[in-house]
Amino acid sequence: MKTGDRIKFIRNFRGMTMKELGRRAGFNPAHPDVLVSHYESNIKAPRTENLLNIAEALNVSPHAIDVPDLDSHLGMIHTFFAMEDHFGFYIDRLPDGEPVIRLCHGQTGTRRVMRDAFEAWLEEAEKYRSGAITAAEYDEWRYRFPEFCEGFRDAPMSRLKGDNENRIQMKLREQYRNTPKEE
Repeated sequence: MKTGDRIKFIRNFRGMTMKELGRRAGFNPAHPDVLVSHYESNIKAPRTENLLNIAEALNVSPHAIDVPDLDSHLGMIHTFFAMEDHFGFYIDRLPDGEPVIRLCHGQTGTRRVMRDAFEAWLEEAEKYRSGAITAAEYDEWRYRFPEFCEGFRDAPMSRLKGDNENRIQMKLREQYRNTPKEE
């Protein structure tokens, strides 16, 4: 799914119109839906600042709307290859013969971080499958990750590196601090 497709999906998930999203993102008040329409049609890709504003307006992590192109099996397999190259994931086989992607062995920083992320994800998925949380609550957790996970709030934003990274991290931390915590 391309960025525009993700924006549209999450906008619809939130029950927002293009005009409402454009207004909340701070786009041209006379035509707030035009830029949103261009993004959702994948005519234009949002600049970093607009991506952040859209994510904030949708109340999701920028990562939730800026994902790798997974529209094809080829795109997916290359994403797995990149994960192998960059993060030490590897392909293996379960005892029943099923192929599986595994984390690298050892206690590297990447392995610990990813293991913790997978554990948090598995915990939420199990809550959903057992009926302890609704599909909407599960989606909310996924789309706002890492907001609700202690060890991930300070994780670097890989796509949004450079001069904007510290500003982005500060913005996300501020959003988290302003979110009421459940006891």
